[in-house]
Amino acid sequence: MDTDILKKYSDLIYKVAEKNKDHVIAVLDKQLHYVLANENALKLLSKTQEEILGNKLLQAFPALASSKSYGHLLEALEGNEVNNARTRGTITNDGAIFESSYYPLKDHNKNVDGVICVTKIIYYPSL
Repeated sequence: MDTDILKKYSDLIYKVAEKNKDHVIAVLDKQLHYVLANENALKLLSKTQEEILGNKLLQAFPALASSKSYGHLLEALEGNEVNNARTRGTITNDGAIFESSYYPLKDHNKNVDGVICVTKIIYYPSL
């Protein structure tokens, strides 16, 4: 897990988190390890920080491998922003609808170091 991402991009991550306090926010490194998950993410995923941080996304949630969300995440790892992508809940598997944006974290040479995922819950049956 590349925890240097949190230091390197702390200002950007903080700004995104402040602007989207009510959203689910996760930061993944380029190997798709969780390096940050806010409280909303942990609640939605029914996980603790200890269960998430450092783990690979597909180890924690194998069903994502064939999802549109995973495709959007891979697109962001290629350096492309993906905005307001609507998907059904693959992890929750309960008819939930999410709107997500994926922002590549790029260094000064435009190399991608990871991704910030910001998800708004549009419809969640159990909330």
